[in-house]
Amino acid sequence: MILRLLLPAAVVWAAASSAQAAPTGREFARACNDPAGRTACESILREEVAQHDAGLQAGKDELSYCAPREVDGPQLARVFLDWARDNDNQLDQPQLAVIRQALSESYPCGE
Repeated sequence: MILRLLLPAAVVWAAASSAQAAPTGREFARACNDPAGRTACESILREEVAQHDAGLQAGKDELSYCAPREVDGPQLARVFLDWARDNDNQLDQPQLAVIRQALSESYPCGE
């Protein structure tokens, strides 16, 4: 009986949690600037580059930026933060869009 009452509440809570707005580029930049958030920032940036490369290899994605293979998390964070300082007007967009824009402008292909 109690389980039947708690289960709908858990479903509503989960739905409400997932309905929250996606983080913005501004929030991501704040995390990257915070020593406590730097590791997560670097991980997210490395994962984006890895996913982009995997998509290219699988023929599923288009080439949108050309980050060097040897670029590491701290370098990606510095590049992102430099871009963010110069593009404050774009930081209220969703985090992923901002990250991809920063990488495509920072690591253009064919140059």
